[in-house]
Amino acid sequence: MYLAMRAEVADALRDALSQLGYATDDVGIERPPEEFDAALASSVAFRLAGEAGAPPPQVAGELADAVDARGCRYVDRVETAGPYCRRVRGPATAGRSSRPRRRPGPR
Repeated sequence: MYLAMRAEVADALRDALSQLGYATDDVGIERPPEEFDAALASSVAFRLAGEAGAPPPQVAGELADAVDARGCRYVDRVETAGPYCRRVRGPATAGRSSRPRRRPGPR
């Protein structure tokens, strides 16, 4: 589920970036710090701030507004947390943890 969700988030962000006229293949998908209420976040606004001539939080807001989540299983909408775009759960993940399970390592 995590890989499918990550791919769907990346596709939705790429579509929004294209719609806004930004060309980038790296949408900066990462696991956010624990204090963020999200399984995935994107830091792409940091890289696009110079090109956009706007601060990262503003770029993140424009990107979040441009994401079309209709038809997505794992994304209901995208919100911002400062300069980050974060995914808000969709119907396929309602009531489930979407953070990847940590495998126990050698002791």
